[in-house]
Amino acid sequence: MVLLVPAHVRATPLEPLVFAPLPLTNADSAVAGSRDLVGYMEEILGRTVQITFERDYATILERFARDEIHLAHLGPLPYIALRAAFPHAEPLVLFRESDG
Repeated sequence: MVLLVPAHVRATPLEPLVFAPLPLTNADSAVAGSRDLVGYMEEILGRTVQITFERDYATILERFARDEIHLAHLGPLPYIALRAAFPHAEPLVLFRESDG
């Protein structure tokens, strides 16, 4: 799993950032499961992070392209698709399975 941010986000004024969690569960559990991570990001970045839930990866990638989502938790294939279309997207964290 990958958490991504466009490179230009670091240079923008202190507007809230928008985070999209994995679209693998229902909205309530995805948002609840993201609260600790979002709190940590807010602490480290010194910025407010809002959570938005999208039901599919395609919508997350479209909104990322329109600069409506700044941070996203993606699986491997959506990450590859995003990087192919937007090489400026940078992974912040890589989650790997125990077998590598």
